[in-house]
Amino acid sequence: KMPPRLVLGSASKWRRGAFRKHFGSELFAAADIDEKAIRDPSAETMTQLIARGKAEAIVARAAADQPAEANGSAEGLRAVKEGEGILVCLDQIVRFEGEHREKPETPEVAKRFLRSYRASEGEPVKWIECVNGICAYFRGRYLTSFEISKVSFAYEPEGGSLSDAMIEALIAKGECLGSAGSFVVEDPLFKVRELKGTEESITGLPVAAVRGLVALVQMPPVTCCLFDMDGLLLNTEDMYTVAQKAVCEKYGKEFTWEVKAQLMGLPPQVAAQRFVDLVGLPITPKEFLQQRDELLIPLFKTTSKFLPGARELLYKLKDELKVPRALATSSSRQLMQVKTELVREDFEAAFGTHTICGDELNGRGKPDPEIFLRAMAMLEGDNKIDPAACMVFEDAPNGVEAALAAGMQVCMIPDDNLSLDKRGKAHLELPSLSWVLMEQLVK
Repeated sequence: KMPPRLVLGSASKWRRGAFRKHFGSELFAAADIDEKAIRDPSAETMTQLIARGKAEAIVARAAADQPAEANGSAEGLRAVKEGEGILVCLDQIVRFEGEHREKPETPEVAKRFLRSYRASEGEPVKWIECVNGICAYFRGRYLTSFEISKVSFAYEPEGGSLSDAMIEALIAKGECLGSAGSFVVEDPLFKVRELKGTEESITGLPVAAVRGLVALVQMPPVTCCLFDMDGLLLNTEDMYTVAQKAVCEKYGKEFTWEVKAQLMGLPPQVAAQRFVDLVGLPITPKEFLQQRDELLIPLFKTTSKFLPGARELLYKLKDELKVPRALATSSSRQLMQVKTELVREDFEAAFGTHTICGDELNGRGKPDPEIFLRAMAMLEGDNKIDPAACMVFEDAPNGVEAALAAGMQVCMIPDDNLSLDKRGKAHLELPSLSWVLMEQLVK
């Protein structure tokens, strides 16, 4: 059976070229919608709504057998109609200093945008956020998501970056008049100072996010959900950072985020051994755990709380969508009980007895899939659950690897400090659980 072909919902020559480069597809179909009629105060929401609006227009056009025009592809429309193609539509808004910027309506607006990006030596970094909305459509199902990348432009000793002469040259070229926020980062006149994300995302094609959504739209609707705990539901990862840093400083050692990223999601004993080895502590793993936990437990008992969107999502799954849930945490059972003291009632309501902890495994913690497969088995009862219909929520790279190894769907909520090379493998990647659109995932 041939895999579905990808169809880009855009007639943009640049975007089609980039899509062909990264996804090997020549198919496209253009949407003619009034984007200005779709408004929302949130750039994240508005770009998703516009991307979906484009997809719905193309699907309707394909269903009506409308002829392919100069800005459309007959083969792309046919693939969408026959269920042989996955339609991908995109939209981008630039967010800068609180203003949402789409394509400039006039050259004067473009000049205003460009002048505002100027940077001079000694000034704080001016971050420009590129918010990319994505919609994937396949055989009657629409899924949307978004991705955010950031860029700042370099300064120059004389007159700052983006001088008036540079801006006039950019306007004369014309590309910036058709770009959200008026900048074309691949143009050599734009001298990038720092990039958080990828150049493809800045230019409007978030490759990893598109690839994840394309895979997700081919999977079954979600029938159960599994949750990690530390750094996903609760703010306890911050406390680990404080305690582990304090132990390191006691022995004159440095604790970095690179070390932390390698430990996240591992069972306690495995993580302790790796921590001692990576940092070079002159103590045993057991001694490290004792010293760390002396600092941690008082913090857990007094400051543990839900992270944004976590409590709301759990109750939506329980009360509104009736989706079964289980907790799969690498924490020991004892520490899990301590961490959840302040939210015990909510945890019991959300998970009941459907919890599995790191010290209850057969010595194989994440990235081994055992913890998620056993958590799913708790929810099965007399009816088997297809792992592909199980959604895992994680914040750690090891947890993402475990979920994928189990054949499950996975949504990652990464810490902002997590480097780009540790991300990009999950089907969805969102800033917080507040952005999870569960209603579309269960359809």
